[in-house]
Amino acid sequence: MYTWKSYFVVQADYQHWANEALFAALAHLRPETLESDQDLPFKSIHHSADQMAGVAQVWLGRLQGVDLPPA
Repeated sequence: MYTWKSYFVVQADYQHWANEALFAALAHLRPETLESDQDLPFKSIHHSADQMAGVAQVWLGRLQGVDLPPA
């Protein structure tokens, strides 16, 4: 059973691992593949990854008690 603090530490560790795996995979794609419309909710792979990073920043700010300005 996790304490709240250890739960968030585990989640942060997982997020770090997942980001490393994601960006390692993205590094193998050609720039035109990253930018082209892939019929995704955020159109391109680049914009989808950017959305994921932005959401992670918002949650980190919330956990730290910091409100980020709207984009």
